[in-house]
Amino acid sequence: MSAKINSSFNRSFAKAFSWRLVATFTTVVIAYFATGRIDVALEIGFLEFFLKIGVYMLHEKAWNSTSYGLKVERSTANTQSQEIERPSSTIASGLVLAPLIAEE
Repeated sequence: MSAKINSSFNRSFAKAFSWRLVATFTTVVIAYFATGRIDVALEIGFLEFFLKIGVYMLHEKAWNSTSYGLKVERSTANTQSQEIERPSSTIASGLVLAPLIAEE
């Protein structure tokens, strides 16, 4: 029995976009303290915001193409771990897999 978890392009984009908001704010603050100029800090933040969305999505998709480090614990008479083959989504919190490993 294998488990397959699908992640849409829109989900990956929403995750990338929300992270970029947080990370860009951090970059702007650092750039301001480094340069003392808000115009330069905002320019740096603007450029890195768009560039890093694409970089993040490529990184996420690369990790989605491997099963490295992902295991599903199944509750049966024989408790065993199985690696998921080529998942299509990263599982950060394990919440997505909870229904798959819950006792039936």
